[in-house]
Amino acid sequence: MSEGRFDFLGPGSHEDPYPFYAELRESQPVSWVERERLWMLTRHADVVDVLRRTEDFSAVANERQEPQGDRRGTPNIITMDRPDHDRLRQILQRRFTNRGLSRYQERIDQIVDELMTGVRDAREFDLVRDLTVPLPVTMIAEALGIELERLDDFKRWSDALVKVITLSHESPEAVAARAELHELIDYFSTIADRRRASPSDDLVGVLVKAEQEPGRISPREIVSYCLLLLAAGNETTTNLMGGMVIELLNQPEQLDRLVASPDIIPQAIEEGLRYCSPVQVLFRRAKHDTEIGGVEIEAGQDIAVSYAAANRDPRVFPEPDAFDIGRDTSEHVAFGYGLHHCLGAHLARREATAALSRLIPLLPEMRKTYQT
Repeated sequence: MSEGRFDFLGPGSHEDPYPFYAELRESQPVSWVERERLWMLTRHADVVDVLRRTEDFSAVANERQEPQGDRRGTPNIITMDRPDHDRLRQILQRRFTNRGLSRYQERIDQIVDELMTGVRDAREFDLVRDLTVPLPVTMIAEALGIELERLDDFKRWSDALVKVITLSHESPEAVAARAELHELIDYFSTIADRRRASPSDDLVGVLVKAEQEPGRISPREIVSYCLLLLAAGNETTTNLMGGMVIELLNQPEQLDRLVASPDIIPQAIEEGLRYCSPVQVLFRRAKHDTEIGGVEIEAGQDIAVSYAAANRDPRVFPEPDAFDIGRDTSEHVAFGYGLHHCLGAHLARREATAALSRLIPLLPEMRKTYQT
């Protein structure tokens, strides 16, 4: 078993992981990470291969990113294989198709306009605080049917959920966040009880309605589903929009193209997804002895599937470290691939398109301040 030199949880890799990915792609594309006791994949072909081979690799390894001490003990579609994955995913699948999401478009636009009013009127603003965080959190909260008066609590709980997933479990911040996460779990349980007593057409209501079908979904799975929707609906869009704005401010020629041709914003978002890779890595576990890229993998070993590294593979994307809104991005894996392709991909695209279409005309002037 070869020993990888890359620590993908170390401080250097957090600041800028892409040089590490590039080195590994060429020297050791299937690399053993001793600290985490897993294999890491950095080539696009290997990443797609593993994501495609659901008979050989299990999504249960994503339990590595599950909140600890959350009192659920219940997996969700991120950590499930067939048939349980399909059993749960199909409950909300139609709501997250482009056609299903059309019911939310007017509200997405309205939320963005309300947030942008504050941005336009402010002498200075925090992009993350004032736009990229409240947009997806507000939208998913309303889709779940959360009361408007609890929205501040919901944002606080959302932040706590992200901290529990991303921070060291022993850190004081993570310990404090787990207490808040328990509040969120209790709240979702209460909301589900209300939907049982008084049915509704929001996402919690749809999940509760499915509960009436024997074996379709359990009460714990409903709460777990809600937590997943909150976490996934928060981080992906926030990271995508923030990363894109930074690149556009740093590359005025790309920004000028978008200002002149706003119709290509959806194309630019796909490049943003490739370049920024809002979800850097997810995990798989070998179901039996197998191989990846000519390397033998033992049953039970975990694999870090690096979406971010795959999206910078020069074999698929020429000059991958260049942010180019005109490139062909059809092979990017920012939302995963195959069975576990992100359920909320279309929602993230709609939110990013609505926000950037209003923000981009303001960026040339903002860039003057950004440069000083």
